Parts: sequence; C-alpha cells; structure tokens
Amino acid sequence: WEMPGSWRPSPFSGGSPGHSIKHALPGDANGDGVFDKADLIRVFEIGEYDDGIDNNSTHSDGDWNGDGDFDSEDLVYAFTQGVYVFDVRQD
Repeated sequence: WEMPGSWRPSPFSGGSPGHSIKHALPGDANGDGVFDKADLIRVFEIGEYDDGIDNNSTHSDGDWNGDGDFDSEDLVYAFTQGVYVFDVRQD
C-alpha cells in the first residue's frame, strides 16, 4: 500500500485497498485497466450508442452503468465514477 506505482483504479468511491476488484472499471471498454480515449473510440465504433434497441449492450460495448444500453447515462456514470486518463501527448 505504500507503493503508489502498484495502485489500480477502483470503481468504488474511496477505493478498495486490500480487496480484489470483481467489477470492471467504469469506462474501460477494452479491458486494459485504463479509461481513456481508446475506450471512447472503441464504443462509438461499435455503434450501439442510443441505437433504440433495448438491452443489447455489454460493458465492452459501453454499458458502464449496467442497465443493458449504451447511452448518455453511461458516459455520465463513467466520467463521474471512473478515472479518465487524458493523453497529453501530441499525435
């Protein structure tokens, strides 16, 4: 616990030190443990955002709040509960 380099984002407010995380990080659609622009690109390329089809989305499709659909509520949830990593490098 004294080594911040070994810390990982937690989906729980205040973190979850000493416990394994059974839930995926909100916003981390590609499963790499980081919520960043790669995740946003992935979910929008899939094309399920507000598609009008009920219950057709999973966490990797953008359903980060667990209601079965990828919509604006998922984006709000991910940005308020997740830890978005901004890429400050210029491509």
